[in-house]
Amino acid sequence: MLGTIAQIDHEQLRLLLSRGWVRRIKSVHIHHTWRPNHAQWKGQSTVEAIRRYHVDDLNWSDIAQHLTIGPDGSLWTGRNLDSPPASVAGHNGTASEGPFMIEMAGDFDTGQDSFRDPQAASVYLAVAEVCAAFALARSAIRFHNEFTSAKSCPGPSLKLGDFQRAVEQQLAIVAKRKKPGEGARTYAAQIRIDPPSSGRALESAGAELPYDITQATRAAEDSSGARGLFTSFTPAEVEIFRSHVIDLARGQLSSGGCYQNTEADLDELIARLDRWVAQRSGKAARVMFFGHGGLVDEQAGLGIALRDYQWWLANDVYPIFFVWETGFLEVFQQEWQQREAGERAFITDPLLEWTLGPTIGEPTWSRIKDSALLASSDFTGTGKPGGAMVFLRKLAKWFATASPQAAKVEFHAVGHSAGAIFHCHFLPALEATFKSVAKAPQPVVASLALLAPAVRADLFQQMLAPRLGTSIGATSMFTMERRSELVDDVIKLYRKSLLYFVRNACEKPTHSTAILGLEESVRADPALVSLFGLGGSAGKAEVIWSPTPGTSGNAAAKAIHHGDFDNDSVTMNSVMRRILALADATPLPSTHLPQPEPHSPNASTSPERRFTPRSLRREAGGGRSTGQLSAVCIGINEYGTQSLNGCVADSQSFADALQQWGFQVQRLTDQRATRNGIMGALEALLAKSQAGDTVVIQYAGHGTQLPDLSGDESDGFDEAWVPYDYDHGEFVIDDDLGAMFDRHRDRGIQLIVFTDCCHSGTSTRMLLRAGAPQLASHSRFLQVPREIVDRFREKRAVGQSGARFGDKDSLGWEIHFAACQDKQSAYEHDGHGDFTQAVTRGLDNALHSPLSYQGLGELIANAFAGNSLQMPQLRALTQAGAGPLFGAPRAVAAGSAPAASVAASTQGDLAARIDQLTLAINALSKKIEDL
Repeated sequence: MLGTIAQIDHEQLRLLLSRGWVRRIKSVHIHHTWRPNHAQWKGQSTVEAIRRYHVDDLNWSDIAQHLTIGPDGSLWTGRNLDSPPASVAGHNGTASEGPFMIEMAGDFDTGQDSFRDPQAASVYLAVAEVCAAFALARSAIRFHNEFTSAKSCPGPSLKLGDFQRAVEQQLAIVAKRKKPGEGARTYAAQIRIDPPSSGRALESAGAELPYDITQATRAAEDSSGARGLFTSFTPAEVEIFRSHVIDLARGQLSSGGCYQNTEADLDELIARLDRWVAQRSGKAARVMFFGHGGLVDEQAGLGIALRDYQWWLANDVYPIFFVWETGFLEVFQQEWQQREAGERAFITDPLLEWTLGPTIGEPTWSRIKDSALLASSDFTGTGKPGGAMVFLRKLAKWFATASPQAAKVEFHAVGHSAGAIFHCHFLPALEATFKSVAKAPQPVVASLALLAPAVRADLFQQMLAPRLGTSIGATSMFTMERRSELVDDVIKLYRKSLLYFVRNACEKPTHSTAILGLEESVRADPALVSLFGLGGSAGKAEVIWSPTPGTSGNAAAKAIHHGDFDNDSVTMNSVMRRILALADATPLPSTHLPQPEPHSPNASTSPERRFTPRSLRREAGGGRSTGQLSAVCIGINEYGTQSLNGCVADSQSFADALQQWGFQVQRLTDQRATRNGIMGALEALLAKSQAGDTVVIQYAGHGTQLPDLSGDESDGFDEAWVPYDYDHGEFVIDDDLGAMFDRHRDRGIQLIVFTDCCHSGTSTRMLLRAGAPQLASHSRFLQVPREIVDRFREKRAVGQSGARFGDKDSLGWEIHFAACQDKQSAYEHDGHGDFTQAVTRGLDNALHSPLSYQGLGELIANAFAGNSLQMPQLRALTQAGAGPLFGAPRAVAAGSAPAASVAASTQGDLAARIDQLTLAINALSKKIEDL
């Protein structure tokens, strides 16, 4: 929980739980240690020993559990709560949401330790504290043995129902307690709070405690893989907010919460905007006002700013994010969780509208709308103007005095969901405020993009529609078509889009108020039909119904949930194109890629901030696999003579990216990545795979060349991976991999290999892209000392063959992405391999935009444009390379054409000719050497 081991009491636990965590707790996992048992317990030294085992032997980021409870009832802190635990494989969640893990010291199997006070009382109270802090029902308490029949943990002597009832009794006591006292705060302040992972790469999400032998089945519910954002933001993050965020609470400048805004902060924001505009050198200075959805809390809103501000700046647009008060969904889910499971099963949408609408929906929605109105108002009932109005007055004053810079400024507005309500008040206030300030020119709102707008149609028609084509320029609405709205769901509670709940339960009159984002509301209103040009004639605005057939251009969207739009890269790229006024065929300076979701620590999964479920994402990414998806990710930093920095992190990045596609991932890092460890893991994975399965092998580490002992290489060298124990003469050469892969050639498995190391390409490669040299960085080439080469010769028998990556091989059946040519080095910057970063970005992008393997190769190539030192390679048979990424395996003939023909483009033809020329040059060089 804190990244360090310290004993605390229950009052201190309550304080620490209330600290404000990014990671949202959805459940509590209960384990027993098994070993050590009660007799072996020695307090802090025992917990430290557990931690050392997890970190040093298992190479995990920290101790597995967030909290350990001793036989004497003592509480011991452990893993940072913003990191997922190593609890149960496939159920550990992510850095944004998942379980809180408690480890009870003892062996509660039959006939062993007894679960009794003081430990039992302390456990029940601690679990109640966690449930109270994160609004969890007793059903959120889970035993390890629920997830796998192979384990009795936390012991058959404990019954889940009895355990849950005992915790429920404590919840009533916890609710009446006073806030933690000053003594607890003083004590907690002395405890160092480390960021997640503490400088070490997080283990695979599939990791679990070492006594768990079998891997539990992956949860049906998707975990997004999001990285959490700290509630206590770093000074660097606060500086970003001071440049790009206006934080509001009940319409006023925020004076509490995660970030506070003062008028001095607004002055500083405008001063920074002024400097940015002055640097445009005569170019248009585009400023974007973003209003997030109405169910996004403060922390998630700040997370959106951190996630996207660089993307906006990279496209030469200055973003200003309005983070404003919300909070409906937390109450909604708490009400839902309090109902028994059987009762929930019979609750229908109309019943939810009838019961929760008047009691929760309508008053909370009204507060959201009031916050949007008050933010841009002169009169708020407090004697002060709204926070957005304070900003507008300062902006207008700057606009009037900053000439000639101000003449270059054009404004743009983007509003998601209830963000459209915010802009219905903000944009008219912008116009009116500028008119009221002497010498302030009329502002130009050059474009307006509304994403799944939750605004009443009559409010939009009153406040914004009359301004379209005059003070507001190009206007577009991206929203779901009716069929998609009807199959959406709100965190599995309400079985339609949130917009229907707003219409049917939150607005007056219920069931009949037109909501702008609903297709049926638009088509039923002749004025809206005309405005959006749906009646055959041109309109003042355009509507894009999601999902669209295409994935590029100015009118594309792939969102299939109400909350997807501002995270859907296809939609966001279309919005950016419209702001920049680009033609469909003109590439963006910087494309939006799916990013980790920011979540609040105490919120449920908001429909405003949710990833598409895995099954749909994989379908959108190019076809579903017909079998299991499995991977081995290998990363080695620790080499005796020439260590690297980014390879272990690369293996984690690959694991994270692959898990988004549904892969089960095994990781081998540093000491575990010996030659035997690597070969054994790969062989085991391939051997257990069945026809229709997809297997991915990823390697990041040193690469090298070794004398060819089998005579199958025209240049006299084998390409090799350098394992951890290379100094004993142990290497994984292309012959080893080729022979292994060929044993599984005809079994109907699809195999994809990613190698981020030096000398990882081949002479029969497909050339992707070349250009100018890159900047200096760490190379992943290892020059092997002569004595180690001699040890390698001694261990290998002459005559081995089976080369897969050598230049005489006519292509294997696998699909191979290599970081570079076999004469080049692979590089790493800032703790990550350049190739790995390009690949993982491409894999993330493919979750939303269908790609073939060839298409992924082109994305990687684009990332290395202008780099002649490192040219990534794609090597695959024609049919395989043209197939959908991680899709169903295709039948591939052994004699198919090489990968150069995968691309029908001129570049592909040229690459094939270059490859043939390279072969001829290599052969000629070998003959000259022989002479």
